[in-house]
This record gives sequence, C-alpha cells and structure tokens, in this order.
Amino acid sequence: MSPSQKSARETRQRVAEMRAREQARERRKKILGISAAAVAGVGVVAGLVFMVAQQESAPPTKAAPVTSSVRADGVTIYEGLTADHVTKDMQYGQTPPVGGDHDAVWQNCGIYPGPLRDENAVHALEHGAVWITYAESLAEDQVTRLRDLVRGKPYLLLSPHEGVTDGIFASAWGAQLKVTDPADAKLTAFITEFAQSQNAPEPGAPCTNGTGTPEA
Repeated sequence: MSPSQKSARETRQRVAEMRAREQARERRKKILGISAAAVAGVGVVAGLVFMVAQQESAPPTKAAPVTSSVRADGVTIYEGLTADHVTKDMQYGQTPPVGGDHDAVWQNCGIYPGPLRDENAVHALEHGAVWITYAESLAEDQVTRLRDLVRGKPYLLLSPHEGVTDGIFASAWGAQLKVTDPADAKLTAFITEFAQSQNAPEPGAPCTNGTGTPEA
C-alpha cells in the first residue's frame, strides 16, 4: 500500500470515528431530553393531582356575613352580599341562598323536578332571576300550581330544595319571602318586584345557555 493510500484510509477511519462519537452524543442528548421531559411531566401531573385533591377535600367556603331587615310585607332584605366567582362549594348563610359568591356558570331558568346546585342558582339570581323553592314533601297539587305560575315566564326558576323542610320560598338577589300557599298574592307581588330587579348585580344578563336542562 502506498503512503498516499494509507493516509486516505486513516483519514476515512478518523472521519468515521468522529461521526460515531457525534451520533452517540446526539443519542445521549435525546435520551436526556426525554428523561427531563418525563420528569417535568410527572411533576405537572403530580401538581394537578395535588390541586384537585385539595379542592375535593376542602370544606365548603363560608359566605361573608350580611345584614338583614324584614319589611312589613314579610320580605327579608339582605345587604352586603359578595358576588365573586368560586370553584368550591359554598356554605351560605341563608337557606335557600339569596346571593353571595357563586359558580362561574349560571343555572338556566325554568322548571326542574329535582334540587339544583346552589352555586349555579345563585349566579342566576345575580342575573335578575327569581328562584322559587319548596320542600320535597309539598303536596302534588301545590307543586302543580307553582309550575303553572312559573311555566313560560322568563327569569324564573322552580325546584325543590333539600334545605327547605316546609313551605315555599321565593328568593331573589338580596331578598326572600316565605309563604305556605302558591296562591298567596305576596308571592306574585314578589315575582313582579324582583324578577329583573335593578337590585341584582347584573339584571338582563342571560338566564339561558348556562347549565341545566329545564322541563319544556
């Protein structure tokens, strides 16, 4: 083998070795990158799991204290209600609630055969809705009369409420009335006064396209 041929072969060998080292280095980089991404991903997932677990295990948030007064017609007026959006369950000071911090999604107005989530219903009150609730033991003929009162009217919610043990409650943002008869004129007067009342923080905001499927 001539000196020139030997030199060319050695050059090719050095180039091949350099390429092999470079390829090995690139493989190590990829492995390290994948490992780092995996560790970061595990950290993110662990953080999310921790946050969800905290939210699920956290007790309901107590609503801020409010002041109240009772009018001559029996309507209780509440002042000092907060109106922030929250993701946790609330522990309201009134049953059913008349306002306060609530879910970011409002309850669609209409008639519901079962109880509603307070936090969504309160958001509907913020939009100017009136929420009529009754004890699940209320006589069927009275429930029918309440349905007739609400059906087809905008900004009204009707549902039983687990916290109501007797009677019928009409709740609006910052106002509440209790009656025992769906035909009580005070109930109709309450609806007239408080449905879309300017006392609500956001009167006229939607009472549809939120959550829930009311009866047709």
